[in-house]
Amino acid sequence: MEAYDSYPFLRKYSNLSLSAIKSIDFVSNEAFAPAASLFRAGFPLFAPHTFGAQGQVYDGWETARHNISPPDVVEFTLTAPAKIYGANIDTAHFDGNHAIGTGLQALVIQKLDHQRIEQKWVDLVDKSLVKPTARNFFHTNLVGGETPTVQRLRLLMYPDGGIARLELYGELIDTAGSGGSGGAAKEVVHDSSVTSVETGVGSDRRLQWIANLPFRNGFGADFKLDAVVDVRPPPVIKKPGTAAATEQHTYPPPVCLVSRQVFGCLFTSSDRLIV
Repeated sequence: MEAYDSYPFLRKYSNLSLSAIKSIDFVSNEAFAPAASLFRAGFPLFAPHTFGAQGQVYDGWETARHNISPPDVVEFTLTAPAKIYGANIDTAHFDGNHAIGTGLQALVIQKLDHQRIEQKWVDLVDKSLVKPTARNFFHTNLVGGETPTVQRLRLLMYPDGGIARLELYGELIDTAGSGGSGGAAKEVVHDSSVTSVETGVGSDRRLQWIANLPFRNGFGADFKLDAVVDVRPPPVIKKPGTAAATEQHTYPPPVCLVSRQVFGCLFTSSDRLIV
């Protein structure tokens, strides 16, 4: 009861880890127990003197021991954008081989000036010590004075060891009809001077064509577009030699490509992707 009083998100919100994990995208190490165990339903189990190829079997994520830096990490994606209000980083049955410290980060997209955006990892849970074989509850941090809408997250483990469960308490955000793809992108393209078009959808055939192009980053890896954002039309300028007459630039306006992996602007006048 004390936990419910101190952490009201336990009463108010459901554990999204049970139903809203779309994929595990990266794991730095899972030598002793798989990262997928973090999202299992039910309290972690433990059977003493039960051995596998790697030793005593634990119900959780356990990594090989290594130097202090860098921490072990598991990156994952939710099925939809969500607001996370609290977390339980549970170390049940891990005692002596538990993680010493943990942290939780989320990838957010922030709007800059001149129609520019950037992707940035922010701390939902700061780097914190955790207790062995315990439920370690945390309130998540605010970003810019509010709970951010996120979809891509990563759990950090300092430096290594074991974590039994990761419980994320929050709510999925309905973004239908608001344009774009992904909650973070919605926060970026709210300006009236920008129109967001869902990938492969819309009346503008030029945007449809761009959305369906294959893209590859500078490291040779393919990536997918999550949204195509049509930037405001070019400004009207005065025609040289006249006082009142004006004319539009003839080149097409640029569009901004939004991807969870990479961001850039494609200027159709020169067909260059600037990342």
